[in-house]
Amino acid sequence: MLAETGPLSNGKSIARASLMLGRTVAFPPHVGRPHRAKAVSIGAVCLLLLAGCGDSGGTQDDSAGGGSGGGGLGLGGEGAGTAEQGGSGGINGSGGSQGGDAPEGGGGGGGPEPGGKPGPDNTGVPPGTVLTQVPGMEITTPGAVIEDVEILDCVSVNAPNVTIRRSIIRCTGNYPVRIHEGASLLIEDSEIAASGGIATSGIAFGNYTARRLDVHGAADGFKADSNVVIEDCWIHDLWLGEGDHADGIQTTGGSNVIVRRNFIDIVDHGNGHGGNPNSCLQGGDENAPNGDWLFEDNWLYGGGWVVNFSGSAGNNQFSNNRFGRGEAEVPGQPDYPEYGPIVVYGDVDVSGNVWDDDGTPAE
Repeated sequence: MLAETGPLSNGKSIARASLMLGRTVAFPPHVGRPHRAKAVSIGAVCLLLLAGCGDSGGTQDDSAGGGSGGGGLGLGGEGAGTAEQGGSGGINGSGGSQGGDAPEGGGGGGGPEPGGKPGPDNTGVPPGTVLTQVPGMEITTPGAVIEDVEILDCVSVNAPNVTIRRSIIRCTGNYPVRIHEGASLLIEDSEIAASGGIATSGIAFGNYTARRLDVHGAADGFKADSNVVIEDCWIHDLWLGEGDHADGIQTTGGSNVIVRRNFIDIVDHGNGHGGNPNSCLQGGDENAPNGDWLFEDNWLYGGGWVVNFSGSAGNNQFSNNRFGRGEAEVPGQPDYPEYGPIVVYGDVDVSGNVWDDDGTPAE
């Protein structure tokens, strides 16, 4: 059931359930994707609040993948307990030997074809999905599965092994999706529509896997500290408030991060409000050294330095990314990139990166 107010709590039925049946809501066009306007019927919702899904084991520490893999946040549906996929004890941890109880992958987005750029047709909620409107929520039930909803405020994740799929999150606060200490999240085939001028980033801060998301409206697309996988996502039309600098992905230090096959587009397409696109990846180390970053096969458009990264902890790889370049679309904005494709410091292996328009090396 759906709580109109209050957290989703383990072992308790949720009062004041509200299912708005029979309504049809015509949503306005999304920013930058006018052909995606559609009517969504408000129907039944599936919230499977699973208390203790499998052997949850351990904490969300990146060194303890945990247990036998039951309930782990693997790569949706695959569930293998590898270092990349995570087991029941943590995203990107060493993982269990099996992931048989891990959530299955989403049923509609499918992600880009090999070599295909993420965009309006292969990210976000799959067409035809029936959504039910629900209020913002705090999730405290381990293993909770949230599906097929339009969430009308922010989501706070305070439990391990939470899954959100085929949903829209419309948040008017600083963090549309925030994962707190000791929690973890798999989110896929969903849209994060942040409130421009308020939201700091679409998702923050660590211990999550994000796949096939359509993220727009925040100052930054993602905050990615440690134990993060971001794949096949479309980050675009960030809010450029007066004095702001927008980043597709920002970190202030962390490790064990995979970013691959995303289209990170921070170019001001006329929806900005006076700020400046900064970097598709801004990697500082103010709070922790950056190590074990894999950043590959992405499309990166916009910014001063498109990638600005400090690899102070080592074992960081940036390869086979495609960099966009072009003339400014808004008067007063510089052509992009303003300075260059990539600047790195420390232990970072850079190889195979090219300009997207002609395939020549981007150096």
